[in-house]
Parts: sequence; structure tokens; C-alpha cells
Amino acid sequence: EIFVNLDASFEFAYGKHGQHKVTLQVGDAIAVPAGVTHSYKNVMDGHPSQPGRILTVFPGRASITWDDGVVARARKMGAKCSDTGILIPEGALGSEALAALAQMEQSPTAEIDATEEDGKAYVVRHDSGSELRLESDDGWLELSWLRLNRGRVAELDPRVETVAVVIYGSVCCGENLQALDAVKQPSFFSAAEDSLVLLIKSSLPHDMDFFFGELRRGQKRLREAPAGLAS
Repeated sequence: EIFVNLDASFEFAYGKHGQHKVTLQVGDAIAVPAGVTHSYKNVMDGHPSQPGRILTVFPGRASITWDDGVVARARKMGAKCSDTGILIPEGALGSEALAALAQMEQSPTAEIDATEEDGKAYVVRHDSGSELRLESDDGWLELSWLRLNRGRVAELDPRVETVAVVIYGSVCCGENLQALDAVKQPSFFSAAEDSLVLLIKSSLPHDMDFFFGELRRGQKRLREAPAGLAS
């Protein structure tokens, strides 16, 4: 499970008892391996009613194993959910709806007792100059950050499957995008003001679940652009 802070600071707790903590700022990312118990909370200064938004990237079908007692407490508060904590939408009684819910029912992953040092390795700061890359036998998933000063134009490789999310600023890619807007398969960005754009690139198929090897934090590097694109 990969998280990126969109507009607030979040504190992530991890370990069997949530005893280890790390705070991420806007634009930072954390990739939590399957089996690591974790939680997060908004720690942004400001009015308690001010929401903070966080982007979650599931490399495969969404499946969550809740901590002991979470499902029981949710039901007590009125949540309609399965025994594993999957929320059941109103009217989800047809065979197709039940089949869709069944796809999310998976065997729990063995718990990993992550150390404090393990957690530090999960984090990639948006201003570190590094990218977050996860690889498996089926392909790869990469998060990187594109910083654009006002007036700058950046061109992207159309052969690579890409989803882009504007963290802050204003850019154009054939349509005008503001903070928190997302676009699939952009070919270029032109910045109307200083901007930060999150790029999520992948070579993975869309109908499988993936377990990745060790997270790689490669230094950002200039790649050779295809014919017709500026490097």
C-alpha cells in the first residue's frame, strides 16, 4: 500500500503495536509492505474541522486486513460490512455485486514485525531527488516528482503508462489542471506557476495482485527521450 500526502502533514504509525512513528509532509510518499500493521492521522496545524487528503495507490486489487476489534467496533457504530471489514453498499445483493465483493476477500498476509529502521526505508521525500520504484516478476511501478517553474514545459514518454496528480500549482496538458487534479497519459506539461506534479508510472497488468521485492530509491536521472521529444 503506497500513500502520498496531498495537502496536509500525516503521521504514520507502524509495527505490531504502532510503536514506531514517522511524519510525512505534503508530497512525500511511503510504501508499506504487505503484512506491516500501520495507521495514519492528520497532524496538520489548523482548525480541527480542516480535512487533510491522502492518495492511496494499490498495486493490484484492494485488500485490507484490519487490526483486532476494528470490524466489531465499526459494526457497533452502524457500518454494514463483511466479517473481514469490506463495506457492503446499499442494495448490493445481486450475484454480480456479491461476486465483486468476493474478489476482495483474501487470506490474511503473515504479519511482519517492522522495526523503526525498516520504516525509515519505506519513506521517500518529495524533495529528496529520488524516485520510488517497486519491481516484481510481472513488471514495475514507479513514483517520481516533476518540479516545474513558471513557464517551463516538460514532455513525457507516451509509450509509458502514466497517471499524473498535481500536488500544488497550476499546469496545462491540453486542459488546465489545478492542485489535486489528476490526468491519465499526459504527453506534456506547461506550468502557469511554480508547480509540483506526482507521476505514477507502471508496466503492470490491471487484473492481478503483486508482491514486490525491496523498495528501490533510485536517484532521479535524465532518460533518453523517444524521437520527437525533448530530453
